[in-house]
Amino acid sequence: MFPQQSVDVHLMPLLNAAASGHLMPSLNAALGHLMPLLNAALGHLMPLLNAALGHLMPSLNAALGHLMPSLNAAAAGRLMPLLNATAAGHLMPLLNATARFEARLLGVGGPGDAEDLFLAKYIERANAERGLSLT
Repeated sequence: MFPQQSVDVHLMPLLNAAASGHLMPSLNAALGHLMPLLNAALGHLMPLLNAALGHLMPSLNAALGHLMPSLNAAAAGRLMPLLNATAAGHLMPLLNATARFEARLLGVGGPGDAEDLFLAKYIERANAERGLSLT
């Protein structure tokens, strides 16, 4: 192991000189030869890609033109009524019962029905399991 001072004094200037004197000109020369080759390759490649996309995009657009109406019809015809029925059948009554129960807790609701009573008992039991109490 070299002491840090030896590295700083002897090794770093040597590395810097080697990098700047030998490495950078070599890299620059390599890039000077490489970049025109890359540019030429891209010059030949890009028209091919553009031509391929020119043939491909109309096919994709035509496929989407036939596919999207089918997907839209399937979604509108089958999925949305199912989601609507599920939301209306399960979610909305729960939200409504929760809102009525909260209103009763705040003292603004009327006498609760069986749904409210069930929800109240459910929340009371869940809170009791957690060690919480509303009363």
